[in-house]
Amino acid sequence: MNHPLDADPAQERDDLHRARLVYQDLALGHFLLAFQPVVDARDPARVLYHESLLRHDGPELGFNPIMALERKHAMGLLDRSVMACVISALEEHPELRLGCNLSAQSAYDSTAWHPLWARLRQRPEVAARLVLEITESATPADPQRTLAFIAQAQALGCQLAIDDFGAGFASLAFVRQARPDVLKVDRGYLHRAREAGPDAQVFHHLLRLCQGLAAQVVVEGVEDEQDHERALASGATWLQGFHFARPSVLTPVAQWRVVLER
Repeated sequence: MNHPLDADPAQERDDLHRARLVYQDLALGHFLLAFQPVVDARDPARVLYHESLLRHDGPELGFNPIMALERKHAMGLLDRSVMACVISALEEHPELRLGCNLSAQSAYDSTAWHPLWARLRQRPEVAARLVLEITESATPADPQRTLAFIAQAQALGCQLAIDDFGAGFASLAFVRQARPDVLKVDRGYLHRAREAGPDAQVFHHLLRLCQGLAAQVVVEGVEDEQDHERALASGATWLQGFHFARPSVLTPVAQWRVVLER
């Protein structure tokens, strides 16, 4: 781990500037949600839920806003703003079930989340249709506080998914403690399994392991019919990827702008 004194001051200033730009654009309404379905491996017309993905449609930023905010440990306000937007979509569309991505950095028990917990407590039928996807792109500041956050969300009736499993922070011990409802297998395992050999066996065995850890397992990154057949042959039940649908800002609901959560 790098010592704070080893940080590059120029990089620190650059990251701070970028974080300010992201929140300026959020306040101006330049972020919206795109949706991508998670589908039944045998009947792709059957949708488990739609994952909500953040998209930027303002002037070109020239950098990845999520990475910039995670470097500054400044994801919390953005994540709460996105979650508030997803809850609003669920309130207005009772036929939908939506996933909401949250950085592991901001998924911890904190008073900042209380207004959203209160909102879900008042609408249990909405909480039951919300899947919180903890992303693995950043390590949680305190795994025990992340587990407390997960327990709070599940107590309200939300489902919990761990995204990109196998590519990030989530150890087997963490997953066993978190007891997720959904495990999403990182796309890299399926893509490497395209070549016959050890990687194909790794994918097969990882899928079996995941099925013992969560009620629903999703294979990510299905890009063509060969990927689809490979996942089916390994026993996959839920799939996600461009082969079925690209993220869309028009379906199943259109033009959901993310509003800065004050």
